[in-house]
Amino acid sequence: MKKETIFLFLIFSSIISYSQNVGIGTTTPDSSAALEIKSSSQGFLPPRITTTQRNAIANPAEGLQIFNTTTKCLQIFAYGFWQNIYCAQSTEQPSSLTNGLVAYYPFNGNANHESGNGNNGVVNGATLTMDRLGNIGNAYSFDGINDLISIAHSNAQLIFGANQNSTISLWVKKSNYSDVDVISKGWHTDAGCTVGNQYLGLGYANPPNAYNFMLYDGDLSHLNNWRTNSNPNDTLWHNLIIIRAAQPKFYLDGIESTNIISNLGYNLDHNYFLTNSPLTIGARNNHDNYCNVYYNYYFAGKIDDIRLYNRALTQEEITYLATH
Repeated sequence: MKKETIFLFLIFSSIISYSQNVGIGTTTPDSSAALEIKSSSQGFLPPRITTTQRNAIANPAEGLQIFNTTTKCLQIFAYGFWQNIYCAQSTEQPSSLTNGLVAYYPFNGNANHESGNGNNGVVNGATLTMDRLGNIGNAYSFDGINDLISIAHSNAQLIFGANQNSTISLWVKKSNYSDVDVISKGWHTDAGCTVGNQYLGLGYANPPNAYNFMLYDGDLSHLNNWRTNSNPNDTLWHNLIIIRAAQPKFYLDGIESTNIISNLGYNLDHNYFLTNSPLTIGARNNHDNYCNVYYNYYFAGKIDDIRLYNRALTQEEITYLATH
């Protein structure tokens, strides 16, 4: 009993003496670190949990870190939501990423459609620039004044039928925090125009400082409106993936948002009001009071790698696109 008491006393004395500066594998931890771990044969292993298990954590602390086994990403809780620190990257693109790809604009030196369906974009003022990987001429820059890329209507773009799953994926780097549209199809209308206010819009809304997706046929009881939980106040590149399904999803940099405001029109055909309108990149399609076409909500920043699918992507595909 005496030996056990002495042993416990030594352990607690050691913990107390190093409580402000703990070292594992070293007796001289750096003075700037509360904890320093040294090893030449082992690594640091954080808690490994699924996305479902992560979402079940009650009141996660700012700075809490985990390894997400669903997405293969090291993640941190900051600014009120989970963010990726780093995601393990597959060396090869999943072959399935070509399945259901009805529109693909990688902007590799031009605005051409590269999924084999034709229908190239017409550039109006936007200029080629460096992409997120440092490749010159592989993304487009928009001035926020009158730049846009217009893509003529194609039936391949009609991926919003009744009970139809679909996906939009793209990379975006905004230059300011104004209300803007990144992608627009269908028509917004001013009050005097009787054509109807029916549109698809993906953009940035301020407030609430978040990326926002809307699919609207003029009836609020049919509204589809999904939004990222929040957006870092930065001007960095971000990947956006929007999945229309019975359970819709909106991903920011591979992290699923939970801010589904309304999903009332999944069982309805929204393709009819998207027909015969251009797919506009970098601005909003609009009609004035006399139903004349004009554009507004111009985007300032860079856009790259736009993909449209007539199916919902898998988690593996989402993770790949968000990390490449």
